[in-house]
Amino acid sequence: MIRTLVTACLLATGAGLLHAQDEDVLRPKGRPEGSRRNTVSRSSMDDKFRLGLEVGGTFGFMNQSMDRTAALADSPEDVLASGSGLSPFVNILADLPLTNSMGIRFRFGWDQRRLSHEKAGIIDAVAEDGSTVIDMNTTSSYKMVTNNIDAGILFRIDVAPKIYIAAGPVALFTMGDIEREDTWSWNGPEGTYISRDYALQPGQYSSVSRTVTRNTNFLPNADLFSPDPNVVNAAAKPWNTTQVGFELGVGYETEIAKGIFLSPHLRFQYYFTKMSDKFTAEDASRIPTQRFSTITFGGGNMAAVQLGVGLLFDL
Repeated sequence: MIRTLVTACLLATGAGLLHAQDEDVLRPKGRPEGSRRNTVSRSSMDDKFRLGLEVGGTFGFMNQSMDRTAALADSPEDVLASGSGLSPFVNILADLPLTNSMGIRFRFGWDQRRLSHEKAGIIDAVAEDGSTVIDMNTTSSYKMVTNNIDAGILFRIDVAPKIYIAAGPVALFTMGDIEREDTWSWNGPEGTYISRDYALQPGQYSSVSRTVTRNTNFLPNADLFSPDPNVVNAAAKPWNTTQVGFELGVGYETEIAKGIFLSPHLRFQYYFTKMSDKFTAEDASRIPTQRFSTITFGGGNMAAVQLGVGLLFDL
């Protein structure tokens, strides 16, 4: 009887062990596919060198400090305090992996920048009687377009599968001269007019314009500190044709075919280099009533937000 019971127990134990081995109860062969942890950040699941092309648009903006010795409300000169604009870019992009989640990105290409601003202003004007000073309404506007070589060296880190951030130094190198187009227009009242053009020629103008290749004040007036009274805006400063800054961006990278990746991105840039050195000029908008107000122009700093998409290939 005992022998029969022992034999039955041994047979039951053996069957249980065989069942456990078959089902892998003690050590499962693996978790379900959906519960496996993804330990690789790059969407390619590898660390290959990538080369590609990116295109997109830039929203650029500029701010320039304008410190005055005397406050003048609604001066046409204030149009130069800021500017913004939309423009395109096209770059070649190379991604050199350091690990499966970090790398260095090199960027080189064409980046156009546009800045413009329009502002209503008021100046002193002599009425038709020749002696009364009244307010004259004007509109000041400027626009600039520069074509630049864009270069950047960015450190990339993958923060989640298919999502990365990149940061590093960037630079713009302007090709050709930087030109600013200024337009100053009369808006009334009747009997008033712009009395001098940008060459200081007298007349009765409804609008005057010019193109300048140096950063200068807006209104057409002579430089009071020049020995030659006909020298116009002698205090102007050359533009800086190299802008150095810093970029921080985020992107999403997904494989659309074997070894081919689509990468939309958003990035912010701030340039530490001033658009020009500081310079001083006189605001002549209120000469009859308030005399001159000396303005110190800060030179201006550029910043930009870029939205684009890249197409990269494993090599």
